Amino acid sequence: MANRKAYPGRFRSQIQRLQNRLIVLERLSYRYSSYRLIAFFTGAGLGAGSLYWRDGGVTTVVIAIALFFFVATVRIHQRVERTIAQFNILRRIKEDHLARMQLDWDRIQPPSAPQRVDPTHPYGNDLDIVGERSLHRLIDTTVTIGGSQRLKERLLEVSPNFDRTIRNQRLVKELTQMVHFRERLRLNFEIAAQGSFDSDKLLDWTRRQPMIAYLRPLIIAMGIWSTANLCLSVSYFFGLNLIWLYLSLGGYFLVYFVSLLKLGDFFGEILFLQSGLKKMSAALLYLETYSYRERRNVKELCAPFTDPDCSPSVHLNRLKKMVLAIGLRMNPVLQLALNCFFPWDFYFVDQLQRCKTELARQLPVWLETWYELETANSLANFAYLNPGYSFPKITVALMENEENGEKGQEIFCASEMGHPLIHPDQRITNDFVFGNRGDIALITGSNMAGKSSFLRTIGVNLCLAYAGGAVHAAELSAPIFRIYACIRVNDSVTEGFSYFYAEVRRLRTLLSELQRKDDFPLLFLIDEIFKGTNNRERLIGSQSYIKALSELRNGLGMITTHDLELVKLDRDVPQLKNYHFREDVIDGKMVFDYKLRSGPCPTTNALKIMLSQGLPVDISEL
Repeated sequence: MANRKAYPGRFRSQIQRLQNRLIVLERLSYRYSSYRLIAFFTGAGLGAGSLYWRDGGVTTVVIAIALFFFVATVRIHQRVERTIAQFNILRRIKEDHLARMQLDWDRIQPPSAPQRVDPTHPYGNDLDIVGERSLHRLIDTTVTIGGSQRLKERLLEVSPNFDRTIRNQRLVKELTQMVHFRERLRLNFEIAAQGSFDSDKLLDWTRRQPMIAYLRPLIIAMGIWSTANLCLSVSYFFGLNLIWLYLSLGGYFLVYFVSLLKLGDFFGEILFLQSGLKKMSAALLYLETYSYRERRNVKELCAPFTDPDCSPSVHLNRLKKMVLAIGLRMNPVLQLALNCFFPWDFYFVDQLQRCKTELARQLPVWLETWYELETANSLANFAYLNPGYSFPKITVALMENEENGEKGQEIFCASEMGHPLIHPDQRITNDFVFGNRGDIALITGSNMAGKSSFLRTIGVNLCLAYAGGAVHAAELSAPIFRIYACIRVNDSVTEGFSYFYAEVRRLRTLLSELQRKDDFPLLFLIDEIFKGTNNRERLIGSQSYIKALSELRNGLGMITTHDLELVKLDRDVPQLKNYHFREDVIDGKMVFDYKLRSGPCPTTNALKIMLSQGLPVDISEL
């Protein structure tokens, strides 16, 4: 696997360079802040002094020069401040990269999507997909709640789709190489959004407000009336009595204010819409103008942003003009003047309705594309930060051809596979192969030897693979499996379930899933089978359950256990193969190498652990 040790040093150097640059920029900002004050007070002093000269020309020149320097200083200062903001976000992004590489959970931002999983989910609670120290949190670099939710859903996908998996993988591969594109996109969005962005509010707005059917006739009627007012105003110069103009204007504004009250706070809605889209504008415009060239998969995904007929810039420019026009009416005097001879307010309410109609059609498409892009960017960033990872080969063949008895290639083949949520300094990799449909790997081993972690290693890497991401393996080849895990079973006091009963219910569901006809086989991962009951019944129950699994040829999987008696099942179940993890005692201490080996476990360590912790143990039993 590729060497990743150089990456932390590279990021630390980039962070230090950014920090040094920020120090210079902050000093420059302080200097221009002083220049602003000097320019202001100097201009004010010179302007006041020039009044004593009683020379209007001199006063005008002095004030103009002072104003010029003040405005120039303000512009430069604002540009410096924007650069400081950009560099701060860039530094934070680099620090975030470093934290994700080193699994520094305290410095990894929690996902914005809720970290809850349905208790009945086949593997969500078992494989640490979501939670405080989860795969979702490690990968998630999204800046919208919708993007974070989409990534979570992708990792928890229970309806396999081969074509979608391959398409996602191609997209992530392409984005992995587009480092500047990913970071620039994230930078643009974070500068504008200034935190997490909830796009659902915008969507709700486009769906919530009803159309006003009488608005167009009202605009026509008010337009004719305002034209009549203009004619009456002109007629005054030809001798017409002003009383007719006053009566007309009085009636006009009476209808105007009554109608305006019925329209509600439409002008506030324009500002709300502008504020919401402004948070996405920089990122959307970047996607619209980016030169994709040979980046075919990214270009195809971003097609809704590059279509000239419905591109974001068209709607954003239109909205900008509306905001400027609405800004004029904020002055009461100007509001009356604008609406006196033209139905200014009603016209822009109509424009808002048209904009809403267009956005109701375009915004869902933009957001859907954005969520997909954010999800792919997160997976691409994860692959970029882990150069030793590889993209898996997702195969089509479904194992064994049972009709003619022919056997194909190995179903599942992993080389140097490790767990991405274990710190790199402590991570151990293993190889593993499943050969045929119905295979069962029975894994025995001592406490703390690595059995549960190995099951999670398999499951987590397959979740990454099916999401389109890179996996912690030198090589991985696998078809699409339905994943079902029984690793972390919880009792329920509120529902009256004991641990053992909860485990039995989950294993019953697993059997039902195996019995269900499906195009994709099921991969089961069972940790410490029936550990919630006594030794005798656990052994009997485990033997019966494993035999039942072996008779259902719609899946394959792994089972870990402490019951060494179960290893003898390989005599009755040909598909069962024994594996084990072991430990060594060195200088009186147990040492685990966490390497998977073939065959039953030759050692146990429960009594040794008890003795090492000071519990009373009959040494003769060791």
